[in-house]
Amino acid sequence: MDRLTHHDKRRHNHSTRSTKTNCNSSEASRTATADKETEREKAGERTGKTRKQAERTGRHRHTPRRSHCISSAKSRKKHEAVIILRIPLKWGKRALMKVAIRTISISSAFLWVFLIAYAASAIFSVKDFQLTFGTLQTSISAENEIVFVLPITIVNKGFYDISDFNISTEIMDEQEFMLARGSTPVPLIGTGQTVNATHQVKFKIDETLNSSTRLLFDDTDLRLTQTFSMKAAETIPVQASSNVSLPWGAPLHNFTVGTFQVSGESAGHDGDHVEGVVPVSFENHAFFRLNGTLQLRLYNNVNVLVGTGQASFDIPHNADYHQDLMVDVLMQHVTTNGHYEVFVETSMFNVGPLVVPYA
Repeated sequence: MDRLTHHDKRRHNHSTRSTKTNCNSSEASRTATADKETEREKAGERTGKTRKQAERTGRHRHTPRRSHCISSAKSRKKHEAVIILRIPLKWGKRALMKVAIRTISISSAFLWVFLIAYAASAIFSVKDFQLTFGTLQTSISAENEIVFVLPITIVNKGFYDISDFNISTEIMDEQEFMLARGSTPVPLIGTGQTVNATHQVKFKIDETLNSSTRLLFDDTDLRLTQTFSMKAAETIPVQASSNVSLPWGAPLHNFTVGTFQVSGESAGHDGDHVEGVVPVSFENHAFFRLNGTLQLRLYNNVNVLVGTGQASFDIPHNADYHQDLMVDVLMQHVTTNGHYEVFVETSMFNVGPLVVPYA
């Protein structure tokens, strides 16, 4: 019993010593760990101080290996902070761009709405613009020009002024040959204003009839192309055109030269020259009076001048002319066929030679 008790005591003491040893070793390991942590903190502080000094002096130094974990943790924290700061800045730029684009879009939309409304109101006000034409009048100027006169009345009852108003007229024949052109500008027509203007188109009949002989002999319709242009509200261009037919009467309509006939009377003492007659007729369909002289030359079939004749005339508008023109000819050179050369001289125009064959 005593042995067992003694043995138990020994075992108890051994366990007590081992427990104390374990406690002492654990305390020692804790102390060693604490010392290592203290050294690491001191090393980190030294490293931090070194970095601060390097930043102050502008020189960067490498961190010792023993403080690598601590510096990595700190640098990771710094990078995380930078990322956290960059994300809002990036989002802020995008937001600013979106706001700027939206502002520009809204401004553009308002501008387009304003322009469309302005243009619509200006065009709508054109319906209150009135253009009235008077009766077309034709006259002859002192320079022997045909003058077409068209009175126009312009009334602006719209909301805006009318600027750069212009009416132009082109006169062409059936073959699109340009005969005359004229324009009448009106710089400004204010709101509620009435303007009376006279539109004129002039052309020289002498040049016209010599360049377009169809107008000398044939009645036709001239085409008047009128173009109107203006700016509504002084900014929006408006243009319109119209075509009008103008009847033209030929001054020598149905011009005819008949066959030469010998009268049988001698025109000279030698008996070689005899008198003959050539019938000439035409109708004056022109709007003006026609007066002047008509000269005729007779040629045989070998183009030899045989005889000449001349007569005066004075024909009012829409009147006929019938005349037997006296011709003094050299009888021995007269042939059964040949041609005439006719010259017409008036106060308005001169034409010739007009070649007319005879048989």
